[in-house]
Amino acid sequence: MKTYFDSINDYIAPFLDEFWGRCQNKVALFVRGSAIAHGSKYAIKPLDIDILLFVHGDTESSSLISSEISKACRKAYPEIPSLDIKVVDCSIVNPEYMMSILLVSTTGKLLFGRNLALPICHFKEMQNELVRFSIDAAQSKLESVIKNTNPLIQKKRIPHLSKMILRIGGLMKIKEGFYTRSPSECALIMCELLPNLKESVSVILNSFNIETSEVVLFNSYIEVLRIIKCEIYYG
Repeated sequence: MKTYFDSINDYIAPFLDEFWGRCQNKVALFVRGSAIAHGSKYAIKPLDIDILLFVHGDTESSSLISSEISKACRKAYPEIPSLDIKVVDCSIVNPEYMMSILLVSTTGKLLFGRNLALPICHFKEMQNELVRFSIDAAQSKLESVIKNTNPLIQKKRIPHLSKMILRIGGLMKIKEGFYTRSPSECALIMCELLPNLKESVSVILNSFNIETSEVVLFNSYIEVLRIIKCEIYYG
């Protein structure tokens, strides 16, 4: 069964080859996320193509190259979702690095370099740390979206933010050896573990299919993050 990434690989492979070839201190390059999901008979076009580059040390030069490559690919093939390339320093074991390893371990495919994937059991003792990291990242993203006065940009970023917040739920059962990034499954976990989240989580989940005002969504985001943060920090 073909994934979406399989269907576009012939087009974007030269750009990824060039990216890997130009970067210094590289360790591994992964594609991850919905682009390589085998969800149905037909490959579903994702919002973007998630690429993760691990380097040893400085990430700045590789990040500059990634921006250049992403723009070149977009210009050559505007009908293909943008390459969303993230560069991670793997010389420091911190929450960002461990979250990136979790993502490639559970939803990734190695393209070049050394396979850094680890079994899910490796992350059991890091559950709260990963949840805290994801809460902080979501709060930062939420503040950025709220401050943006361009309604078109806001509208484009809201689905990403909704998924980002719901996916915190997927981290809340790692101690049990289970992890998911499915928004609906993550929502169920949140409501199971924190029943007082049901109303806000339902608003966020339903917004993928029902037009929902930004104010209602923002209030739901804030409430979900507040309650999970209280549970993790003070529960």
